[in-house]
Amino acid sequence: YFRLLFSRIGKTFCFKCGKLVQRDSVNTVLEKIISEMNNKEEIKLYVMFSLQVHPKATLDQEIDNLRKQGFFRILCKGKVLDLNEKFPAKMCKSDIMVIVDRLIFRKNGNTSRLAESVETAFKSGGGRAVIKFLDDSKDLSFSQNFECTDCKIVYEPPDPRLFSFNSPFGACPTCQGFGRSVGIDLNLVIPDRTKSISKGAIVPWMTPKWKNYLDKLIEYAGIYNIRLDVPFYDLTEREVDIVLNGNESIKGVYSFFNYLESKSYKIHYRYFLSRFRGYTTCPACQGARLRTEALIVKINQKNIFDLVRMSISDAYSFINNIQISSFDAKVADKILNELKNRLRFLNDIGVSYLTLDRLMSTLSGGEVQRINLATSLGSALVGSMYILDEPSIGLHPHDNNKLISILKSLRDLGNTVIVVEHDAEMMRNADIIVDLGPGAGANGGNIVFKGTYDELLKKNNSLTGKYLSGKLKIEFPSNRRSGKSNSIVIKGASQYNLKNIDVTIPLNKFVCITGVSGSGKSTLVMDILYPALKKLKNASIPEDNHIEVGKVKSITGFEFITDIELVDQSPIGR
Repeated sequence: YFRLLFSRIGKTFCFKCGKLVQRDSVNTVLEKIISEMNNKEEIKLYVMFSLQVHPKATLDQEIDNLRKQGFFRILCKGKVLDLNEKFPAKMCKSDIMVIVDRLIFRKNGNTSRLAESVETAFKSGGGRAVIKFLDDSKDLSFSQNFECTDCKIVYEPPDPRLFSFNSPFGACPTCQGFGRSVGIDLNLVIPDRTKSISKGAIVPWMTPKWKNYLDKLIEYAGIYNIRLDVPFYDLTEREVDIVLNGNESIKGVYSFFNYLESKSYKIHYRYFLSRFRGYTTCPACQGARLRTEALIVKINQKNIFDLVRMSISDAYSFINNIQISSFDAKVADKILNELKNRLRFLNDIGVSYLTLDRLMSTLSGGEVQRINLATSLGSALVGSMYILDEPSIGLHPHDNNKLISILKSLRDLGNTVIVVEHDAEMMRNADIIVDLGPGAGANGGNIVFKGTYDELLKKNNSLTGKYLSGKLKIEFPSNRRSGKSNSIVIKGASQYNLKNIDVTIPLNKFVCITGVSGSGKSTLVMDILYPALKKLKNASIPEDNHIEVGKVKSITGFEFITDIELVDQSPIGR
């Protein structure tokens, strides 16, 4: 729906001069002329078009052709020349403007003559026309083509395919729509950001062959106020920019690798470069995955990449408060309603903090469950049956109410909802409960109970009922392991929802990391702790050395463990 919205009411702006690109008509030309008059009652102007050049024709032939079409005046370098009289022999074709009409236009006068002249200029000028105001020597360019009238750059008219990175028509040609391309990975160039520059933070510059780059940086560091003895992650944006991009005195990291690229025909240079290559943000589209022509189409000064980078709550607010003309509002009415409904569903189920460009693979189990349910709710099906297998897996008890409210909404629409579940809160809200048992395996397979929640609490032969009623319960452990131990310390974790946090995890203990769904538990453990430890413990293994680690300043204490194993929800054997 965002693609449809931008293709219907998006405004294209020239990437060179920033001017609005639109097709002009006779009416838009008249409106612009009237707006330029301000408080003047009348204005003198020329209606013109550029000479349409024919490559094999001489200047005399071009002039003769103009006479045959009924044009007798031209403007060349500010001078009006009569084609029935002698004119300079040396004239450049590109400097010639053909005058269609000279007239005095009155604000409340008849516009038919001006309209006819503009129509003639468009027809004879290849869809382009120029209005020259004689009073202030101002020229206005117009075009019936979809192009910038100042820069003469032709653009693609907005089309839904243009905003799809899955289509060759809209995908960035550099990264093919993936948003990432093979390049120099700064996580490999500067793997340990706790080190200072003087202590070897920039790995390639610590080799004897390339140490002169580091020496040059150290030589000019005092002049440009670059701190050499603080952790790299403590450097300011200005300092990092000089280190990476360089300046007139310092060759930056990127300049260094550009030099290596120029020598890549030599095998040892290629081998050296391969140590620092990885998938990085595409330099052409900056991760937008779309071609430039799609990113210059905007609504309220926002392109489609700006919108999908917003959180769901911000996008919902933007769509609700969008400022567009009454004509555009009519064109996009149904599209806007669909967008509002879908964003409202996502907002209501408690994932308003997610950005629309987040990959599904980076979401927690609870977030995926709720988004899938919101999709079903958005389709507004009636008379269907929804079967859910333990939907509360991965959800914090705090989020169960949101899940249950969605299931009730599906029921209230006229659908049947069947849930396979152990969660007590889910059972309390169910209309009917079917309890199978009494045991597992050969001891199961029988219907122990069927009825309401209150009836289940009174059922003595139901194990589920006994635990729900409190007749049976799981006792808390009386002893817990205590005492001091070594720890793994994570500093500055800021991936996704994490807010630059520091975490200390004691070793040789049973440690539980909990929180509401989407609070950052999986991000901390799966995207930062596990890949970082895997990379640090197996730095000599090339495939482990290229593991991508989430945003973190440092991890210490990994020397106290011998290895790390991950057991997640992925099926065993895949």
